[in-house]
Amino acid sequence: MKKILNKFNFIFLSIMILLSAVFCMSNNMANKKVFADNEEDLVITSTTEITNDGTIFTPNLWRALKRFYEDVARDNEELQGRIMYHDGVPYFYTDLFKDFPNITFDLSNKEVDSIVNLECMDLTSFTSFNFSNNSIQDLGNDLNKLSNCAELNLSNNKITSFSYDQLHQTCYSQNLVNLNLSQNKLATCNLSQINQGNIDVSLNYLEKSKITLPQNLEVTVDLSNNLIDSPDTSNTNITFGFQGVKDSYSFIKGQKVALYDNQKVSQVEIYRLNIVDSTQESESTQFEETLIDTIEIGESYEFPYGFFKVKLIGTDMTDPHCETIEKFYIAPASPEIKMYLNGEELPAIQNKFSSPMTIKFFGEENSKIYYSINGEDPVQANEVVINTSGINILTYWQEIEESEEDIWPSMTNQLFLVYDAPMTSSWIIFIVGSALIVALFYIAIRSVPALSKFHIGKNTDAGNGKPNLD
Repeated sequence: MKKILNKFNFIFLSIMILLSAVFCMSNNMANKKVFADNEEDLVITSTTEITNDGTIFTPNLWRALKRFYEDVARDNEELQGRIMYHDGVPYFYTDLFKDFPNITFDLSNKEVDSIVNLECMDLTSFTSFNFSNNSIQDLGNDLNKLSNCAELNLSNNKITSFSYDQLHQTCYSQNLVNLNLSQNKLATCNLSQINQGNIDVSLNYLEKSKITLPQNLEVTVDLSNNLIDSPDTSNTNITFGFQGVKDSYSFIKGQKVALYDNQKVSQVEIYRLNIVDSTQESESTQFEETLIDTIEIGESYEFPYGFFKVKLIGTDMTDPHCETIEKFYIAPASPEIKMYLNGEELPAIQNKFSSPMTIKFFGEENSKIYYSINGEDPVQANEVVINTSGINILTYWQEIEESEEDIWPSMTNQLFLVYDAPMTSSWIIFIVGSALIVALFYIAIRSVPALSKFHIGKNTDAGNGKPNLD
């Protein structure tokens, strides 16, 4: 038995050693793939060979750097020969751009999807950086080593958030002259500590509460073509231009468009889109447009329910600021809700409860309210009781009926509700019954002598001392 145990221990120990080796190898492999999340694990020096394998730069960024180098070095013999080859595979070092002529570091239109680890490059020769017309989504802190940066162009990307502290302090407080963030997806933007120069954040998705303007009122900022309502126009360094709506978006009734002082847009035409007869066969909904209003600089327009189009008229109709907003929807607000537990109204929305919850909906006049639980067929009602255990996804909306033809659905809202139902009486009966059966069985065994002395296996017969195998 002891030999078997020793053999088992040896096999078990061997397996654990093998698993540990595999784990270490996988960790080492993972450490070779270095991106922004774990770049502290990689020590990069001027002799680090950078290849197109995704370990330091994403493949798109690597190709963009190589193409930029080749474009500049083509006409400058002193710069040639810095890209080397191993068995036909190209690589370069982090000082690839050291002592470059003082020109713009231009990676525009290069399909760059990320600028992760760009800070490891020696870019001290450049004061101007152009990353425009790419697909960059997240800046992180990858620009905070560019202390010499005076001009930064990030226009026409997919950036959703920006803050001044993503740049080097010397950059945003002393050196920066031009910052271009236009034509992105910016929903939040903090420019508060940028101390000088011109900033373009036009053609984004910024609301009034999501933009922090520079404290220095001499910094010029272009905010045109955003979603800023009732702006403060007292600072003439801030340009608001056209404000109000975006293409293919839905807005709540009461949404306005307005035209402030703007060099690029002089007039706004507003069209109502009416749905063409739905019996017509078409791959998509067809609309016919009707001009309903025109606003000039200093005027605004508030939309009713429905589909609309806005045409921006300017001196240069090819300018992105004059691009037509083809279609958007003005919807009713979603109905309000109140929750009731055991007949008492709750002061706030509750997502987890252990008793059946009644939810009541409150909509506008002439509205019909609908709800759906976990994607089931919609039900028209003004209240619903949540009494099904587990997660309940409640979707609700209202429809405003202005006429037989004009019925406007609101935006939908969703609530994730968790109902932890207490144990029902049937479960209690089951548990009590099971316990009772176990207790009776135990009593029966203890009470019957024959059963209590019964053994299975080898035993000695008390009468003759012989083994009993029965």
